[in-house]
Amino acid sequence: VMGKLRVRLGKAKIEIRGYEAFREDAYDAVRSLKERDARIIIANFYEKEGLRVMCEAYHQQMYGQKYVWILLGWLDNQWWETNVTVRSGNCSSKELIAVINNHFTTDSVHFAAANKTVPSGKTVNQVITELTNRLGYSPQSHGYYPFAYDAIYAMAFAMNDTANRLIDTNKSLADFHYGDTEMAKMFKESMDNVSFHGLSGPVSFKSTGDRVGNTKIYQMQCNTIPVAAVQTIIKPVSIDLRLFISTCVIAALGVCLAVSFLVFNIMYRNY
Repeated sequence: VMGKLRVRLGKAKIEIRGYEAFREDAYDAVRSLKERDARIIIANFYEKEGLRVMCEAYHQQMYGQKYVWILLGWLDNQWWETNVTVRSGNCSSKELIAVINNHFTTDSVHFAAANKTVPSGKTVNQVITELTNRLGYSPQSHGYYPFAYDAIYAMAFAMNDTANRLIDTNKSLADFHYGDTEMAKMFKESMDNVSFHGLSGPVSFKSTGDRVGNTKIYQMQCNTIPVAAVQTIIKPVSIDLRLFISTCVIAALGVCLAVSFLVFNIMYRNY
């Protein structure tokens, strides 16, 4: 994922100051980013590693108005509510919050609007209610089940389309085997054409197999907007024209007076 992101950033002509990885100790990785003057940092880590990165960032002063962190949206809630110790020192929850203040998170949209209709003919809210009644608890405690729900429908649509196309070849889905490249190609083409509104929102796929869906972006707080780098602005400053002319006239009179004194001294140097 991060590799694809770097490619897309490069195509968009967005400068990448560097990218770092670490196993246990985040000190060198954070220091390297600071030395390269990275200001907008996209981080891909789990909670345990994230605590180490944020604590090192605190001790190395990589937070405040000059920095912004973009994190994964599926990290545990309040994952920073703990203490952590790294090479540079200890960090309290308050100190960790100082680093992630104003950070952004991105994640897939898990649920479509409650009144949207899914392929079964039911609304999103009706499906959730039915699942809750059958399970005996709210399925929303398992946040990724809408994607499984939609994936099953996507496969069903693709298989149904493939089955209709196989009629012309006097074959059926029951004839499939893993060496059948022709039918596998049909499956791929049918999946590329799948498009419907599911439990998690609009569902369709790119030719690469990636899903086309909605993304949500959150910000923890919104007090200040960091800059991507130090900017040097050259701004010409002019003086009032009247003051400029007056200064020039006085300077000219002073030059004339100095020349007069010089001539006077030369002419009467023997007296």
